[in-house]
Amino acid sequence: MQTQLETRDVPEINCMGLVHKGPYNQIGPTFQQLGEQITHAQLWGKVGMMRGIYRDNPNDVPADQLTSYACVEILDETVEWPAELLKMHFKGGKAAVLAHKGPYEQLPDAWMAISEAVYGPNSSFVPAPGFSREEYSSVDFENPDNNVTELMIFVQ
Repeated sequence: MQTQLETRDVPEINCMGLVHKGPYNQIGPTFQQLGEQITHAQLWGKVGMMRGIYRDNPNDVPADQLTSYACVEILDETVEWPAELLKMHFKGGKAAVLAHKGPYEQLPDAWMAISEAVYGPNSSFVPAPGFSREEYSSVDFENPDNNVTELMIFVQ
């Protein structure tokens, strides 16, 4: 696992996607369902990268009550979307960003690292309101070691 932490301004985004209720590490089937709907509607090339948006802090909310969203960025507002997909808007702002290079199975360790950096006792960050995000910057199904996922937690 390779990681790099930085602070930067993250833009607001408009997305279409599906809601997932339950443990964050079980969102995979929701992403699969989203991908199938985008494929069926022939929308690849008309949408931005896939993103995971995480509403709740798992330290404060029981795992079975966590809410997250599997979504894609809307690049073209004139596109007709499948009725099952929800349109969502997420605010931007200053965020601690951890770039993780490696397989998705290593993401829980990457989340632990950024959470410790933001919320830990030695943190120089002040957490801010906002949903945490995963952005799948580079996806390589043949060699998952090349996947690049950016994890984001909003800070002041």
